[in-house]
Amino acid sequence: MILTLSNDTPIKYHLNLHNEVSEDDKFSVLYDIEKYLIKVIVAKGKVLDMSGLKFTTKSLKYIFGERLKDETFKQKTVKSIKDLIASGFLCVDDKTLHLTKKGVEHFYTID
Repeated sequence: MILTLSNDTPIKYHLNLHNEVSEDDKFSVLYDIEKYLIKVIVAKGKVLDMSGLKFTTKSLKYIFGERLKDETFKQKTVKSIKDLIASGFLCVDDKTLHLTKKGVEHFYTID
């Protein structure tokens, strides 16, 4: 599977400005999660496929780092993840969260 950032993805994501206070939206969390998971899979030399696009709540400390120490950021991130689950961009299987095809295709084209 080859993922390419979609041409219709807002420029703030292409330039990594999506976390600026004025540019932040509910999809910023999704983008950060996807970007991290893809980077780790590629770095480990594993095959990129939908089954590998998963994480746990413990993974969030690696994805967001020191920002999670800010209680406001943490609460906003949890709310965003719950909204993404409710909207079908993420799904939950036991304690593992998976990116759905809908979630991946929000930012990437799949080849």
